[in-house]
Amino acid sequence: MKPTLTPELKVADIIKYYPSTKGVFIAHGLDALVSGDGLRVLAPFLTLGTALRSRFIAVPVFMQLLEDSVGRESGLE
Repeated sequence: MKPTLTPELKVADIIKYYPSTKGVFIAHGLDALVSGDGLRVLAPFLTLGTALRSRFIAVPVFMQLLEDSVGRESGLE
């Protein structure tokens, strides 16, 4: 069962369960977090909320973008 998208979810889990969201992270300058070493080393321990606050990205806005991305992914299944 996929976890619910929340700011408390680890970034690695978001990418694992909702791979379509990777583009949202990249589009907002968080590409180092969701690619290569960042995904392996940082993302398993960093919550979405912490990652967004560290880049001064509005959590509610980013959450909506993630949910929109997931909705588009679900529509393809």
